[in-house]
Amino acid sequence: MVSTWVSTVAMLARVFQGFENPNDGVLCWATTIMYISLSVSVLNAFVQRKRVIGMIRAIHEDIQKLMKEADDQELVLMLSTQKYIRMTTWMLWYPALLTGIIAFMDSLYRTVLITLSVFNITERRDEQQYIFLLKVYPFGEVYNNFVFGLLGTWYALGLGINAIPLWNSFIVCLIKYVHLKLLILKKRVTEMEITRFNPLLDLDRLTPAQRNRWRMRLIKEFVKEHLKIRRFVKELEQLICLPVLIDFIFFAVSICFELYALIVGHADLCFALYSTPWYEYDPTMKRTILFMMMHAQSPLQIRALMFPVDLKTFLDIVLGAYNYFNILRGLY
Repeated sequence: MVSTWVSTVAMLARVFQGFENPNDGVLCWATTIMYISLSVSVLNAFVQRKRVIGMIRAIHEDIQKLMKEADDQELVLMLSTQKYIRMTTWMLWYPALLTGIIAFMDSLYRTVLITLSVFNITERRDEQQYIFLLKVYPFGEVYNNFVFGLLGTWYALGLGINAIPLWNSFIVCLIKYVHLKLLILKKRVTEMEITRFNPLLDLDRLTPAQRNRWRMRLIKEFVKEHLKIRRFVKELEQLICLPVLIDFIFFAVSICFELYALIVGHADLCFALYSTPWYEYDPTMKRTILFMMMHAQSPLQIRALMFPVDLKTFLDIVLGAYNYFNILRGLY
């Protein structure tokens, strides 16, 4: 955490020094923004480490429980979620890894074969271009700062390559866990299978009153699961409210797609409740299902401080970026 913040502060200092070449300024700004997001996320996770560990333990215990009691369809949902998370992790990490390898190879090539781009000898400054890894730090003449200016920069870049995409992958895992829970709950509500409590039940021998008692017990379990999901989403909101505000600006498209899947999965729960044979139940059961449908229509929403993480906020960010682009184009 300390090394990440030191790298970020050094990059900010270089940014405020200004750049003669606009391309160098854009690259340094982009790198600095990524490290600001990473620094805030790391600090936030460190401050809330008890909540992070508690959420991970809760997910682990719940997944272990699901693996024991899940039927074949639910296991398929779990495996598809696992494959999705693996694919998303690789997609988030691969561009960062490729960019880092290119930067490392470039710095190695320049260090060995074009030494003037690393050891910026004043008398021959114009003959070689600076290595990019040294452009993001405010060291100026790096001849006496080789260890910190080059090797330290390699270390900071290695942190960014690993930590930035994996933090976003971690958030995706948490959101996909909620999505998985909603899919399984929707499936179970649709089936209304009372034999889940006792596989030895003979449905043909149960009286209507007995069936209603078992169904009410099943409804109570659904309510508990639904409230548990809502509590987890609230914990998730407390964990990522500040990092998501920053990440949402720079990674808005990816996060929007994941939140869209979460919200749609929650909305389907209402239709799953309606698809049950509620017209065959007694008035108490009907009222309970009606209340659950009303509760399910209240959307799951994550707020990043004052701003809801939704399409409107994303469009406002895009519009603001486009207006800023027009201002820069008018100035230059």
